Amino acid sequence: MKPLILCATLLGALVATATCAQAQTTAPTEKQLTHLQFEEQVNGTMLSADYMVQELILGEDQAQKLASIEADLNQRERAIADLDPEVRGPQQEALFAERTRQIASVLTPAQLKQVEELKRQVVLSQYGEPVDAPVGVE
Repeated sequence: MKPLILCATLLGALVATATCAQAQTTAPTEKQLTHLQFEEQVNGTMLSADYMVQELILGEDQAQKLASIEADLNQRERAIADLDPEVRGPQQEALFAERTRQIASVLTPAQLKQVEELKRQVVLSQYGEPVDAPVGVE
């Protein structure tokens, strides 16, 4: 009788452990991102001009252009900072898109790829590897 109880207890513990392990692999933790959220974070990450100059080892001309872009857009962002969120939001999005276009006009295609990789590294360092979303969740 004792071996039967022992086997039943072990089997129950094994099933409970497997269930918990499965639940942990399908649901992201608070800090983990799904693949979609990860890509949104990468796309929304802005690197400073100084950081890009340092990491990409840019020349003086490119460094000056990036610094000028950043200074101009920072000033314009400060000008809209006190607006109502409904008004400010679209204007901030437009400034972000403009900054992205201007940076793309200064950097080479190879440098733009490096910027994307740097942004991925930043998000990866903050959130870790992205996980699959639970079924029915994006």
